[in-house]
Amino acid sequence: AAVLEAPVLEELTLVRCGLGVEDVRSIAEQLPYTSLRSIQLGSNPLGSEGLRALAEHLPKSQIDQLDLEAIGIGVDDLGDLAAAWVKRPFARIRLHGNRLTNEEIGSFIRTLKS
Repeated sequence: AAVLEAPVLEELTLVRCGLGVEDVRSIAEQLPYTSLRSIQLGSNPLGSEGLRALAEHLPKSQIDQLDLEAIGIGVDDLGDLAAAWVKRPFARIRLHGNRLTNEEIGSFIRTLKS
């Protein structure tokens, strides 16, 4: 969390770091107080609980690019992410490598854009 205090940091890449739900919860709680515009959390076993913790704080943050590839989520977990997007849309979301088909990802993205 101390890294997040850097006011000029715009991108945080924590891919394949073994992050868990509590790690992501700690990071997410600090997002509204940072200048981060991109966060990459791919290939960490976050699951639905980690996504929920992150999504709760996204609308109050400056995050515009979100990498959530291979974090162990399925189509039923996308509701929290959609709710965050409705409050403050982000430009890019990466979801491949999860328990989602390409059709489900496409449908989710189309729903957000409509």
